[in-house]
Amino acid sequence: MKVFYLKSILFWFVLLILALINATIRELVYKPILEPHIGIWAHQISSLTAIIIFFVAIYFFLKRISDKYSKKDVLAVGTMWFVLTIIFEKIECFGNSTNLLFLEW
Repeated sequence: MKVFYLKSILFWFVLLILALINATIRELVYKPILEPHIGIWAHQISSLTAIIIFFVAIYFFLKRISDKYSKKDVLAVGTMWFVLTIIFEKIECFGNSTNLLFLEW
């Protein structure tokens, strides 16, 4: 297995921590303020901030990594991250239906 893939798996845990920090900030800071006024917009704002945070983190990860990688490798890593995220979400939901999981997304 390429070292790039191993580093990418480890970096997924960095993304997980960033996602949890983003969700914590949403729940503790701006959701209590926004929810009474504009409903569920706090979740949409949190999704936007997560996309921006992930973009920046992945950009720096790919810039700093010294291993050679191809477009095919990057696509494989993105797919792997997606699968790891689905597995994590499924475990986090403690057996709730997968339909509920995708509905929340």
